[in-house]
Amino acid sequence: MLLSSEVSDTNSKIALVVKEAKASAATVKLGEKQIDSITEKMEAFRNENVKFKQFVKERLYQVEVCKL
Repeated sequence: MLLSSEVSDTNSKIALVVKEAKASAATVKLGEKQIDSITEKMEAFRNENVKFKQFVKERLYQVEVCKL
C-alpha cells in the first residue's frame, strides 16, 4: 500500500513537471513570435527612415541648386 502511494505521488509530480514544461515552452514560443513581430516592425521603420533621409538629401540638393 505504501509503495502504491509513493508511485502515485511520483506520477503526480511527474505530471506536474510535464505540465509546467509545456507551459514554459508555450511562453517561449509566444515570446519568439513577439520578437519576430517587433523585428519586422523595426526593419520596416528602418526602411522608411532610409527613404526619408534620401528624400531630405534630394530636397536639400534641389534647394542648393536653385540658389546657384
